[in-house]
Amino acid sequence: MTTPSVEDKLRAAAYAAHVQVPDVFRIYDHLRTGFITRSQFLRCLDQSFKLQLNNKDESYLWEQYGWQKPDQINYAELSKLISCNFDPSKFISRPEEQGTQEQTARFVKQFNRQTLSANSERKCLEILRRCKNFCQGHGIDVRSCFQDFDKHREGRVSEYQFYRCFPGPSNVSEADLRLLAARYYDNRTRSYDYIKFQSEILNLGKLSTILTVPYRIEIYIAYILILDAHGIRTTDFFKDYDKHHNGVITENQFLCGLSLVCGPYLTLTRDERQILVDNFKQSNQRVRYREFCSKMENPFVDPDLEVKPLSITYQPPKGALARPAVQLTEKEDMELHRIISEIGNTVRKRRLLLYPYFKDFDKKSGFSRSITRDQFARALQFISIALLPQDLQLLYKRFEHPKGKEIDYTAFIQAVDQEFIASTQDSISSKFPKKEQPKAVQTLTAKSQTSSLDDLIARIKHILLTNRIRAFESFTDFDTLRCGSITENRFRMGLSNMGFSSMGKYNLAESEFKSLCKHYADPNRQQHVLWRCFMDDVDQVFTGKELEKTPSTVVAPSETALLPRLGATNWNNVEDRRKERLNAILHRMKKNIEQRRVLATPFFRDFDKHNHGHVTSFQFRQCLTYMGLHTSDEELQIIEEKFADSEGFNYVEFLQVVQPEKRDQPTYATRLNARNIDQFSTNPSDGFTSHSTEVRQLIDSLKSKVMKERIRVSEFMRDYDRLRSGRLQRATFRRALDLCRFGLNIDQYNLIENTFLSTQQEGYVDYVRFCDEIESAITVKGLEKDPLAEVSQFSVSRDVIHNELTREEQQLLQSVMTKLAERVRQRRIQLFPMFEDYDRVRNGNVSKSQFRRVLSMLALDGAVSEHEFAVLAKKFIHSVGGRSDIDYVTFSDCIYDMCGFEWRKP
Repeated sequence: MTTPSVEDKLRAAAYAAHVQVPDVFRIYDHLRTGFITRSQFLRCLDQSFKLQLNNKDESYLWEQYGWQKPDQINYAELSKLISCNFDPSKFISRPEEQGTQEQTARFVKQFNRQTLSANSERKCLEILRRCKNFCQGHGIDVRSCFQDFDKHREGRVSEYQFYRCFPGPSNVSEADLRLLAARYYDNRTRSYDYIKFQSEILNLGKLSTILTVPYRIEIYIAYILILDAHGIRTTDFFKDYDKHHNGVITENQFLCGLSLVCGPYLTLTRDERQILVDNFKQSNQRVRYREFCSKMENPFVDPDLEVKPLSITYQPPKGALARPAVQLTEKEDMELHRIISEIGNTVRKRRLLLYPYFKDFDKKSGFSRSITRDQFARALQFISIALLPQDLQLLYKRFEHPKGKEIDYTAFIQAVDQEFIASTQDSISSKFPKKEQPKAVQTLTAKSQTSSLDDLIARIKHILLTNRIRAFESFTDFDTLRCGSITENRFRMGLSNMGFSSMGKYNLAESEFKSLCKHYADPNRQQHVLWRCFMDDVDQVFTGKELEKTPSTVVAPSETALLPRLGATNWNNVEDRRKERLNAILHRMKKNIEQRRVLATPFFRDFDKHNHGHVTSFQFRQCLTYMGLHTSDEELQIIEEKFADSEGFNYVEFLQVVQPEKRDQPTYATRLNARNIDQFSTNPSDGFTSHSTEVRQLIDSLKSKVMKERIRVSEFMRDYDRLRSGRLQRATFRRALDLCRFGLNIDQYNLIENTFLSTQQEGYVDYVRFCDEIESAITVKGLEKDPLAEVSQFSVSRDVIHNELTREEQQLLQSVMTKLAERVRQRRIQLFPMFEDYDRVRNGNVSKSQFRRVLSMLALDGAVSEHEFAVLAKKFIHSVGGRSDIDYVTFSDCIYDMCGFEWRKP
């Protein structure tokens, strides 16, 4: 091997460091003269090339490139020679055939090569395999372990940093680590190449997992399930033995920690414990407990997944984690099949939901789907399933986990209930009936491959009509230019907004979508759809287009677009005998519901969470059981044949037959016609006879209401009299009185209108005269012209005046009031202060006991007997808020009037 020149050494160093030679020296040449000093040149070689030259090489470079200027070297000429990939003076051979770059790379390889023996190479490969297993098991990235010390990202670290950041198992001895470090040592840079270390680990190939023995897999799976069910952290039981925190402990310490972890939940034999120890034992007879805990706590997930989002995690095959079934003898298997069949028949007849009963006992920290024996027996007792002790022991033996000693209730429910699916793997005996697979999602048409386009559009029209969906709002946002054409993807999104997608309520098959795109394809633009043409076709179900131009066009009713339910049976083609059988079944159910007064709708709505009017077949049978409507399987099949469709059982139509809603007939038109007849009747004697006493009572009641509520009737009337004529039509007059909220009936309206008819114009009412009469309760009109006139205050009439008494009671009341008035007049008694002390809300009423107490305090109870008091109470009783009190205000006014006192001044 020839000795390389100084230029070859510089070229090899530049090639290995991946640097541009002129850029390195140009940092110190601010004027771009091509010369730098000797100290600057040596500094560049040390910092950028990681190269230290001896005195002989320095003298050679100084003689060749430093003779032009004193104390300076021509780096520009040296850089051209080092960075050149071919010799420009050789015109005979082509540049790519000179091989300057290949020779440089070959020299770099020879310059950095470390000579290891064959045994050392094989030992290094074994160490690399162990490192790869460790990195894959813990999710370690080799490069990220060293990059914290490699600030310039050169791919090299020092010896101390390589030992400190070594990402390997703890069972690698110091000699093995020193041998591995020698493999990646770079003599030129005096550092260790961790990039090469990472690439060799990745290129070793995928190493098979440790769990290769089936028996060992069962141990791990049982262990993992116990940890997950009880929320156990295995590291807490081992770290107390690891005083130096290096991840290894002795074999006895590992067995002690393993027994603490298992506790009463899992029993391991001596052979099983020894398998775990041998799997994680090192050459120095210590056990790597930290690696064991990592595998147990993170069995199927990478703990550092956020750092490596693209890494592929191991996913066990379907059914691999299923608990192994206990093998039974042939006799026990037959007996178990008999017990399962009996329980299954009971569950099917009574339509029981077993899962909630057993799930209530599964209250552990992890959802393990397992309960104890006592809880299993108690759940069976709750649902009234009585079993013999030997039968119960056989169920325990079949569904009990061999390690945890708990019952897998989901496997039991799956065996006895055909509607329940615990897992896709059939872990139950093959003699048990298999579960039905869920049905595929129905498309818009029953046969999407053979259905025509007209049937598809007709079905879409039916859905838009029944759900009142507007197609324009679903597509207009995607057509920003309003050109009526959008892409196929946006057309699919618009259909999805309308609910026609696999995620929506109505599934649209791919063939159906392609047929729509082909029919409404834009001839001027590829892969575009004329959505406006589609919208015009489907919106015809609501109304025609441009009807204002052709008003005489006859529009077909919307009901013609209604189609039968998708997947429903055409009941017209069914035999008459089957129809009669169905009518008899429905009639019997209807009579049963009417006699027992059962409200059936809530039972179905509890299962219909989304209120789309359908439930499953099993839910329908469950509702019938809740309502007590017991029917046979044949009768249920007939009912489902009538009301079932592709979405399920249509319970809305079923309830319309067995429990129809009683809808009130609309009476608005009838009442409006009757009111119009009475409103425009001009004969005042029709239906009512006018008398002066009746008019006076009505006017007094209106005055009392105006006096109490301070209503100005003239303001409501004046709004309808634009010309200020003082007259209003009958209908307008009634409308104004309605705004006053007098609460008058038809007869009272007629009485007032006939009393205040206008003499100037027929059919009009003189509202000014009516307002003056009503508002005289507040004041007298024209006081500014007669200021000396005396005005009497209007007394509000009380409701007690209308209390009717018999003739004997009227005579007895008159005598009692005369005696009380005489005593009050003689003694000049004030009645109001005593009554007002008990009337805290000031509504003019007191209770009967309070009224009697006031009479006793005023020494008036001696003049009133029990019978006379009952007559007084009957006369002055007044209902307020549902209570019958006595109106003491009217009573006091009557007494004062009989005494001849001034108004409320004794």
